Amino acid sequence: MPITTTGGGTISGLIFTPDPPPPSLGSVQFLLVAGGGSGGSRHAGGGGAGGYISNVNYPITLGATYTIVVGGGATSVTGSPSTLAGLNGANTYISSPALTANITAVGGGGGAAAAPQNAGNGGSGGGGGGFSGVFGTGYGYPSPTQQGFPGGPGSQGVNGYDGNGGGGAGGTAIPSGAGGGKGGVGLYNSISGSNVAYAGGGGGGGYFNYPSGLGGDGGGGAGTTGAANPGATNTGGGGGGSGGDSGNYASGAGGSGIVIIRYPDTYATATVTNSPNVIYANANIIYRFWQSGTITFN
Repeated sequence: MPITTTGGGTISGLIFTPDPPPPSLGSVQFLLVAGGGSGGSRHAGGGGAGGYISNVNYPITLGATYTIVVGGGATSVTGSPSTLAGLNGANTYISSPALTANITAVGGGGGAAAAPQNAGNGGSGGGGGGFSGVFGTGYGYPSPTQQGFPGGPGSQGVNGYDGNGGGGAGGTAIPSGAGGGKGGVGLYNSISGSNVAYAGGGGGGGYFNYPSGLGGDGGGGAGTTGAANPGATNTGGGGGGSGGDSGNYASGAGGSGIVIIRYPDTYATATVTNSPNVIYANANIIYRFWQSGTITFN
């Protein structure tokens, strides 16, 4: 009688030995970074970095589709007639019927301007502006699950009218003592195959002709005396606060977020939509979502 097989295997004499089934992917490593907040206008605080979530052994369901939404950075603001607070960045999240709850990184808080106003709360908090010490707090801070740090208090520096930096995923803003404060540092992560910093806070704007603050490592935009610098794209960096004493200068926009998923290349390639960047490196398959899409693990 002939032997009919429907799968791979070996035949020795009349004995057919099927190949072992491929291993089942049980968990993945991921990084989520939300969109950064924008800085405020006119010797203002820098925007807070987008929320940062990292997990190295997260269980997944084979065959389930996971929807990925990458949060955009907050848009730049220009004060009218003089001061305007920055805006919060958008959340980045993963949703699926296979999840009991969405995995959500919270957008960064907007920086306060030179007025008695509050900076935004967010993944990391926005920095306080001149004439105001009120800064934003980081989501979950302080706790083991926090996504970022608070911004720094405004009205700092030798003249007392400078903005401070926004918070970062790795620390609070750093007052300069002589102008705008530096944005809080982000965190380095090697999930993409290279050690990259994400979620740095935006620098604060200096008063009049005093220096402005640098952005934090991880894509934070620097504050300036005039129009401020944006946070870097796909880092979740906060935008810089604009400085100066008069004039309506644009603040720095927040940097957009990112989602990265990685697992060993001994498992099957996933099915994805919207063309994420796919890398095969260090015996891993790495998916970098710079924009929203879906992924289904096979």
